[in-house]
Amino acid sequence: MISRSNVSGVSVGVIGAVTQETPTLVAAAGIKGLSFGDPVDAVNRVAAQLSDGDPANGEAQVLVAEYHDGANASQPATLEDRLAADAAFAKIVNKTAASVDVLFTAHTHMFYAWDAELIGGTGTRPVLQAGSYSDRVGQVVLKVDPTSGAVNSYAAKLISRSTDTVANLTATYPRAKAVDDITKAALAHADAVGSEVVAKQTADITTAFSGGAYTNGSYAGGTRDDRSKESTMGSLVADSLLQTLSDPARGGAEIGVVNPGGLRAELPYKAGTAAGDAEATIVRSEANQVLPFVNNLWTTTLTGAQLRSVLEQQWQPAGASRPYLQLGLSSNVSYVYDPAAPAGSHIGRITVNGKTVKSTDSFRIGGFSFLLDGGDNFTTFKSGSGTKDSGLVDYEAWIEYLKANSPVKPSFAKHGVGISSPATGTVGELYTLKVSNLDLTSLGSPANTLLTVTIDGTTVAAKVPVTNGTAEATFVLPHNGPVVLTADPSGTVVHGSVVISKADAVELKPTAKASVKKGKSFSFKTHLAEIGNGVWPTGKLRTYVNGKLLDTQSLRTAEKGVQRITLTKADLKRFGKKTVTVVTKIGSSRTVHTAVVKTIKLRIK
Repeated sequence: MISRSNVSGVSVGVIGAVTQETPTLVAAAGIKGLSFGDPVDAVNRVAAQLSDGDPANGEAQVLVAEYHDGANASQPATLEDRLAADAAFAKIVNKTAASVDVLFTAHTHMFYAWDAELIGGTGTRPVLQAGSYSDRVGQVVLKVDPTSGAVNSYAAKLISRSTDTVANLTATYPRAKAVDDITKAALAHADAVGSEVVAKQTADITTAFSGGAYTNGSYAGGTRDDRSKESTMGSLVADSLLQTLSDPARGGAEIGVVNPGGLRAELPYKAGTAAGDAEATIVRSEANQVLPFVNNLWTTTLTGAQLRSVLEQQWQPAGASRPYLQLGLSSNVSYVYDPAAPAGSHIGRITVNGKTVKSTDSFRIGGFSFLLDGGDNFTTFKSGSGTKDSGLVDYEAWIEYLKANSPVKPSFAKHGVGISSPATGTVGELYTLKVSNLDLTSLGSPANTLLTVTIDGTTVAAKVPVTNGTAEATFVLPHNGPVVLTADPSGTVVHGSVVISKADAVELKPTAKASVKKGKSFSFKTHLAEIGNGVWPTGKLRTYVNGKLLDTQSLRTAEKGVQRITLTKADLKRFGKKTVTVVTKIGSSRTVHTAVVKTIKLRIK
C-alpha cells in the first residue's frame, strides 16, 4: 500500500506492508493466488522509488513505513532485548532503508515508543506500537526542512485515551458530535437486539489472564488474552464445537479444538454494561463478542499421528509473532508433555475418552474454518481427510449451545500438563515424578494444592503438595500399568507417559527332593524373592505334576514370599510307585518379565 499527501508544503509518503505470516492468520480461501514476500524488502523497494523527494515527480520528502508486524514477546522491556530475541523485528528496525523516517509497527499488541539507531544513516528514528483496541495512539511529530525534506528533529510518544467527558468532547468538536450521533443510533439498535438473555452462568468464564495472582485460593486480576495458556473459555468453546458438530449430518466430530486468538471477550458473572445483562446472565451481545469472526464450522479427520503433530505445533515456528499458542480442547482430551524436549518431541501420552491414542487411530475434529484451513501455523489440519463445511456459523452455533446448556459453568481441569521425569522405570525401583503447569489462570480458577498419583488403580503417592502449579513425588513402582495424575481441587486428570518395565525374574526355592507314601497328601513351601523396595511379585503360582496343572493360587504378598502348596492324595495316587516331577511356575503380567520355574523330584512309595 502506498499513500501520498502534502502536509504544510512537505510531501509525505506512507508505505504499508503486512506480515509475511499473513497466510497463517487469515482464511486460505480469501488469499488464494496471492503470495506474501518479505515486508522489509517490499518497503525498501518502494522507498527507493520515492526517495529523491521531488514532489513534482510525485515523490515524497518524508517517508513513513507502517508494518503490520512488530516485537513478538510479552510486553518488551527494552529495544535491545527485542532486537536480540526477534530476527523479524530486528530486520524491520535495522534493515528498513535509511530514507524511511518513521516506523509504525503493529500486530503483536505491544506498547512501545523507542528511538532506534538509523543503520546506514546518522542519528535515530522512532519505532512505535500502540497496543490494540485503540487503547493508545502512537504520535510522531517531525520538524522538517520544507526545501530539502530533511528531518531536523522528532518527538515520539504514546497517547492514552482522553478522560474528558463525551459531553465536553461533542460540544467542543463538531466532528466528534457527528460521530457520536451515528454511534448512539447504532448502539441503540444493538442494545435492542443484544439484550436478549440466552443463558445463565454459575461463575466467570474467561480467557487466560496474565499478571494476576491467586487470592484466597482463586485467580484474580491481571490482563486478559494470554494465548500461551489454557482457559475456561477455550475449554467451553471447544466443548460447544464437539456437541454442535457431533451429529454425523454435521460432520460427526469426536474432538473439539479452538485457537486462542479466536476468543475475543469474556463472560463475566457480575452484571456488565451491556443492555439487559444482569448478574449470572449472558445476553446475546456478550456471547456474540466472544466469537466475532463469522467463521464457518468445519470437521476433518486426523490420524493419531496427525493429532500429535497438531499439539506439537503449539510450539510455533521460529519467527512467528508468538512463540507458543495454546489450543483449547474439548473435555474428553488430555495429554502430557516435556517442556524441555526439543522441537517436535514435546508431546507424550495423549488420551481421548480415557483411552491412549495410537498413531493409527483416527478422529473427526471439529473447529473453525480458519483453524482447520491451517491458520496460526497449525498446518497439519490442512492434511486432514474428508474435510466438511457444516454450513453453520460460529457465533450462531455458540449461542444455540449456550441456550441448550444453561446454566453453563467453567471447567477448571487442565488438558495439558508438563512432566519432567525419566521416560522409563522398572518395577521395584524408586521413581521421581516432576509435574508442572497444573493451574489455570482464568478468573476464578483455583490454585491446586494436592496431587494424587495412581498406577493401574493403586495409589502410589497421595496428598503430594502442589506449589505454583508444580509438584514432585518420589515413590516405588509397584507394578506396570497406566499412570494417572489427579490434581485437587481443580479435578484435573491426566495420564502419564512413563513406560514401566517388569522386573527381572524372581527366585523360587522349593525343596529339591522329597518322597511321599502312596495315598497321602504332600505339602511344601515355595519362597519368592523380593523384587526390591518392599515390592513382591504378583500374579499366579501354578503347580504341575508330570505336566498336568493341579494347583493354582494367587501370590500372597502379605506373607513376604512364602507360599504353601498342598498336593492331595487324589492328586498323587494316579501316578503309582514312581518318581514324578513337580513344577512350580510364576505367571505375572505386571511385575516380572518371564515365568520362573522350579522343579521337585517327588518319589511316591
